[in-house]
Amino acid sequence: MKTTITQIEGLTAEQLQAQFVKLHKELADIRKKINGKSDNDLLTRKETADILKISLPTLWAWTNKGIIPAYRIGNKVRYKKADILTALHKMN
Repeated sequence: MKTTITQIEGLTAEQLQAQFVKLHKELADIRKKINGKSDNDLLTRKETADILKISLPTLWAWTNKGIIPAYRIGNKVRYKKADILTALHKMN
């Protein structure tokens, strides 16, 4: 996940509003990607990383830290859409 730090001090109202608009668009993109799946659908590691806009190593680290629970089916790792949404709410 790309993290952007924005200093509020010294920003004009228009610049701050532009930052909020950008954040809103990014959240809308995430919603679009996950709305096609039911809460119990299993997502691949790649689908999950794409939805969260993070790298596969970051997803692995978050899984190991317990931020996002994973499910192993044979040698495959899958993630539930509901768990991803829950993790996003916890972060916010």
